[in-house]
Amino acid sequence: MKQLEDMPGICKYCAGCLRLESEDFKSVYRCKDFEPIKENWHELVEKELKKK
Repeated sequence: MKQLEDMPGICKYCAGCLRLESEDFKSVYRCKDFEPIKENWHELVEKELKKK
């Protein structure tokens, strides 16, 4: 599985589900079960998207 730092999407800032445990997991940018674990997650995702 990829390292969380290199993973695109919001899943590395979430505590909402156990999808990260799956070997075939692909991170997403939208999720109805998103539960942020960092206060500034929105700013971090914006920076990530600007890099692309």
